[in-house]
Parts: sequence; C-alpha cells; structure tokens
Amino acid sequence: MGVERSSNYYNTLYSAITSYSKTYIESPYIYVWDKTIDMLSDDEVIVEVGCGTGQLANYILEVGLKYVYGFDFSSTAIAIAKKQNPNHADLFHVKNALLLDTYLNLPKYDTVICLETLEHIIEDFKILWCLKKGCRVIFSVPDFDFEAHVRHFKNAKEIITRYSNVLDIKSIYEIPHNNGNSKIFLCDSIRK
Repeated sequence: MGVERSSNYYNTLYSAITSYSKTYIESPYIYVWDKTIDMLSDDEVIVEVGCGTGQLANYILEVGLKYVYGFDFSSTAIAIAKKQNPNHADLFHVKNALLLDTYLNLPKYDTVICLETLEHIIEDFKILWCLKKGCRVIFSVPDFDFEAHVRHFKNAKEIITRYSNVLDIKSIYEIPHNNGNSKIFLCDSIRK
C-alpha cells in the first residue's frame, strides 16, 4: 500500500508525465470519462474536486455541460488546467480539498465529480462530509495499488461498506483500465 503524498509530489508528477498535458481523448482515463459524460444531464451544475490538469473539465465543457468550478491542491496541475482550458481558465483554483473553507465559497452546484482522488487521501471522509447534503456525487476508486494510493478496493461491496455512512450509492460501474489488467470503479451516489 502506498502513502499519502504532498502537493510537491503531484507538482513533480504532473510536470514529468506528458500524458497529463495531452487532450482528454489521449488520456488513459478516457473510458472512465466517457461513462461519466454519459451519466450527466444538461441541467446539472458541476463542481470537480481534485480536477488535476483539467482534462475531464475540458471534455465536459466541450460537450456543453455546466462545469462551474474545479480545484486541486497541485499548483502545477492548475496551471496546466488553465492552459488546457484558456477560455475557462477562471474556473480552476488551487485549493485544499481537506479544508472546510474550500467548500464555503463554492458557486451553487448540484453535482460533484471526484474521480481518482479519494484513494490518495487518508482522511477521504473529510471531503465527503464537506459536500452539501443531497448533491449528486460521482466518484471513482481503483482496484489496484500504487505508490500514492492509501487504499484500493477489490469489489463493489468494499466500496459500499466504506462509504455508505455518508453516501447513498445508486450504482457502481466497473471500467477496465491499463489494458484490462486493472479496473476503476465509477460510482454514482447522493450525499446523505
């Protein structure tokens, strides 16, 4: 099992790995993002927790959905997100997802997207408890270990067991990842 990493770790990672600066179509996460887009409707107002380099945001904005705010604690990721989304650079912010203040000044939203984020954070519940009650939460978690994963999940039951106190999970999709050698669980839920 990996360990929780600082923003400096991610700053270095985002600078070194060129796939984070490519278009969303070229990302290894495109299949997760395709399903995420399919799950969204035109009237949802979206905030993204852990937006990384803004690739998913770019996809969401390109298809005309209402993406109003994205944040990440990596300043390098946010700089790339602004560059990838020049017409929407004002939507991306360097913020810490573990601080309540981050959530107090968000624009109005009804949907939160939090993909490939919770497995990196020891205190993942802090994020979920900060979200407004009744909002839709689309999140993903992996079934594989990595140096920066503090947890991963073998199956859907483990996800439900961990998060059912704070989220009413409606559905879980298993999406092949890394040429089918692993998978990502994409979850659709409501904040209780």
